[in-house]
Amino acid sequence: MINIDNTTEEELKNLTKEKLKNYILNINDKQLTRIGILSLLEMIQSIIDVKDGLEEGKELLEDRLSEEYDDIINLYKDIEIIGKDIFNILKDQGDNKIEEKHVFELREKAHKLLLGMSGYITEIAYINEIANGVLEKEKFNKSYNNMVQNIDLKKFYDNVYKFLTEDMNTLHIKAMEIVRVVPMKIAKQKYYDIIKTAIKKSLGNSSETKTDRLIKRYKSIFNGTMEIEYGQGFDFYFRKTHEFKQFDFKTASIDEVEKVYNDTTKILVEMNDITEMIREIGLIINRIIIILFSIDKISNKKEQVINIIEIYNDDKRQRELSKLLKEGFKEVNEEFTKDNINLEKIIGVYIDKDRNIDEDINKELMVTKEYLAYLNDNYLEDIDLLIDKEGEIATQDYLEQSVDNLTQYINRNIKGMSNKQRKVRMRRLLYLTDFPFEKPEDFFNYLKNSIENNSSKDDIILSINKVASVMASYKSKK
Repeated sequence: MINIDNTTEEELKNLTKEKLKNYILNINDKQLTRIGILSLLEMIQSIIDVKDGLEEGKELLEDRLSEEYDDIINLYKDIEIIGKDIFNILKDQGDNKIEEKHVFELREKAHKLLLGMSGYITEIAYINEIANGVLEKEKFNKSYNNMVQNIDLKKFYDNVYKFLTEDMNTLHIKAMEIVRVVPMKIAKQKYYDIIKTAIKKSLGNSSETKTDRLIKRYKSIFNGTMEIEYGQGFDFYFRKTHEFKQFDFKTASIDEVEKVYNDTTKILVEMNDITEMIREIGLIINRIIIILFSIDKISNKKEQVINIIEIYNDDKRQRELSKLLKEGFKEVNEEFTKDNINLEKIIGVYIDKDRNIDEDINKELMVTKEYLAYLNDNYLEDIDLLIDKEGEIATQDYLEQSVDNLTQYINRNIKGMSNKQRKVRMRRLLYLTDFPFEKPEDFFNYLKNSIENNSSKDDIILSINKVASVMASYKSKK
């Protein structure tokens, strides 16, 4: 076989479809092995990290959790046992068999634990965001009182335009960062039109199942109490969430607002720490799933990992283990990256010869796609969102009805909310949708409404300062 690294595109074009197919299948097979080995290395390091994290966080977990603490510890013990079974399989020791069904059940348990915290975090985060906004305005009013004279809005919009367009690859992210910090000053129907258009666009070619799951997620983003596990566990945080939701911003003094901001900030930090522990356990399970998919391929390269496994089992060699894991990961990742470029190059040439991908190639590439879905799943997604199995594609009518259902849900919810609650929730949903503006001028119209429809010059300058802070944060990273 030729050396693909040194082969030009023209030379590849001279190869037959059959030879190109063989190259694709051969490289893809190597990539599947590498994904398996990367997963094994990451599993070993993560098991060590989670063990340390559980020991460090034991006091917090025992104090805040009841039966959920046992659930977390039992999940860790299960994955530790499975990890040892994997080591024994690779070392050809014993008659170890790992039930794939059991591993997926463990993943579902971890996923449910995350959902159990998610709704509480959502609701407390809204209280925290409102409190922060009140405090920012109070601080601004004290600092800038009677100092606002002339505002050059044209210059401001020009600066925003330059900021957004200096790197087109980051335009979307930067624009949505601005949406996140400016007040929402558009009519309700216009808001619904923007949301509907954005969501329908992002859900194009999705299955009905995926559409349903994502619409449900948007609902739970808007109102954390919609999360199916809300109120079903983590009793301490359920009570704290209910307590914070009773806070009345209309009658509260600035000192009381500052206290609720500090209290919600503190509790969000500890909730995120607990969530991170659960998430890390879930990501280990994702790695185990990949290892089970590729155990035969890894076994063919087991000389690369046997030494690491031996060191892992020796408590006196942990520092050496950390170094070996880093070196092993770097080496395999570099090989994977290099061959991924080669694979894309060859597939491009193959498609130029024939738009119809060979069934064998398509089948193997779909396997790789599934491996990578688990490898890159950093948030322990719902399986139906992570792997969008072939199913009935949602029609435009189905999408229209689903999105209408979402806007009707929002409309029902906001009727009993304060203005602050309504605005902060609607803004976050807008911020978290895929880029909701069809054209650049749509974004600037939104920004102008957000800036210029404020009730006072002080509010205008506060909004401008928030946008300026976003722009400054990017400049500081350069």
